Amino acid sequence: MKRRSFTAASVFARAVAALLVLGTVSSQAQPPPAVDGGADWEPTEEEQARIGATEAVLYGKVVDDRGEPVPGAVVVGLPNPDPWISGSRRIELKADARGAFVIREGNSPGLQVSTSAPGHYTGEKSSATFSFADIPASLPASLKGVVNPPSRTTPEAPAVFVLRRMGRREPLIVRSQSGVMRETREYLIGAADSHRIQVRYHGSVEGDAEGAWWVELAVPQGGIVLAEKTDMRRPASYVAPETGYAPTILFSKSNTDQVAAKNRNADQELFVRFADGTFARLETRFTDNPKRPFAVVRSWFNPSGSRSTEHDPSLDIETAPGE
Repeated sequence: MKRRSFTAASVFARAVAALLVLGTVSSQAQPPPAVDGGADWEPTEEEQARIGATEAVLYGKVVDDRGEPVPGAVVVGLPNPDPWISGSRRIELKADARGAFVIREGNSPGLQVSTSAPGHYTGEKSSATFSFADIPASLPASLKGVVNPPSRTTPEAPAVFVLRRMGRREPLIVRSQSGVMRETREYLIGAADSHRIQVRYHGSVEGDAEGAWWVELAVPQGGIVLAEKTDMRRPASYVAPETGYAPTILFSKSNTDQVAAKNRNADQELFVRFADGTFARLETRFTDNPKRPFAVVRSWFNPSGSRSTEHDPSLDIETAPGE
């Protein structure tokens, strides 16, 4: 069988073809092999040169989920994400007071853009990929129906990027702790010794097919309660309840779902109220294993006494190493 050589030019051509075709066709709608050579199409050398010299011009606007501008939103552009074409170029800028921005970049037939801002979540509409190259004349007919035309934006008709505004944001102490489980262990959640949870663990023994394990969490002079899974579309899911707390909560094979029981783990989200009236949100994972039982405890503690635990990394409270 004759092997095909991959010169720098052919690699470039295939990368350009990928930008034009593969980047615009979903995995569910790949073009079928065609008699006109569509599956193996490559631009001509003249078309390669013209495509490679394309200037990317993108007018954009960043808004929140209410349609309001997001001033100062960070915009990151990656020209031609394929490193065969342009290496690792990166553009970073900030949207103006109207949430607007413009990117101009030479030698950029393709551009991947992502947006972000403090106090906002990213999502499906916060990033997008654009193609600016004109469709080559040599493009086979079998591919013309699946290649998008060049992106055209103007100040009056910009590409719109949407960020979801967070709910009530307050400074939090954020911790992530993990390690092999012991029979008893304490986890520091807040800033003082009184902001600790106690964990007791009884593990199954090797060869025990049933896995008679359990994990108990306790909050001295405080309380703990199961939480619904947090959802950025529901700010209330980050707010600790006022009532319903118990001094301890127990997880075991008998009170976890079937999948968790089979896998011998307990993944739970919880709210904690400490003795001084402060609150925290926990995400926990306890995995029973006779040889190496493991625990992960992530926490978001609000020292103000507010029940809000929605996390904005820009407001994190620094803690001393080892705390």
